[in-house]
Amino acid sequence: MLKGQFLRLDGNKAVGIDRMTKSAYGEHLDGNLHNLILRIRRGTYRPKAARITQIPKEDGSKRPLAISCIEDKLVQLAVSDILSRIYEPLFLPCSYGFRPGLNCHAALKALRVRVLR
Repeated sequence: MLKGQFLRLDGNKAVGIDRMTKSAYGEHLDGNLHNLILRIRRGTYRPKAARITQIPKEDGSKRPLAISCIEDKLVQLAVSDILSRIYEPLFLPCSYGFRPGLNCHAALKALRVRVLR
């Protein structure tokens, strides 16, 4: 599962506090993932602090953006995937918040269809 999550990662994204790039992590991918899985199973895995950077907003001000390390991104994606598989079938069809492929535009479209019926 973690190898699949690794392949999903965008290699052009900013690096975390450990400065590890996707390509550098991928050079020893099997060993790195094996080590990560061992730490998760032993309960010794600890996420690293996110690197905070300021990005500009349209109005000229800035907002903070937290950038996670590669391993933390992998774990986050895997946990998100597992939770989605468990809970997605339980959600009502009319639930649109924070779901894959659904957003406020889809909710408004569905509402428009129901109202105009």
